[in-house]
Amino acid sequence: MQTFNMAMRMNLKVWLRAWRSASQPVWAGLSIEDSSNDADSPLYEFGLAVERIKAARAAIDASGIPVVLTARCEAWLVGQTDPLKVSLERLVIFRRGRSRLSVCAGSVQT
Repeated sequence: MQTFNMAMRMNLKVWLRAWRSASQPVWAGLSIEDSSNDADSPLYEFGLAVERIKAARAAIDASGIPVVLTARCEAWLVGQTDPLKVSLERLVIFRRGRSRLSVCAGSVQT
């Protein structure tokens, strides 16, 4: 699955343009993470995280190319004090934002 890490660093309009120009039939899936790469605020604000999922889904739908959208909550990876609660809240809403899969990254220790 191709991970669009650039979506985390770009505003949604820029990312949507990139997605539309890059979408080819060879794409199978995209993953949108909620990690902001900002140490002071490691996860995107909840509303923005949801909006990013909705915008990605809209761009995929507009392309006409069948692509699986995975929404990933990285609360465990960024050290949230209650990562289970944060992950569950976000993943349920991400799914309502029309991600095909909702994944809680880093929740299993080996």
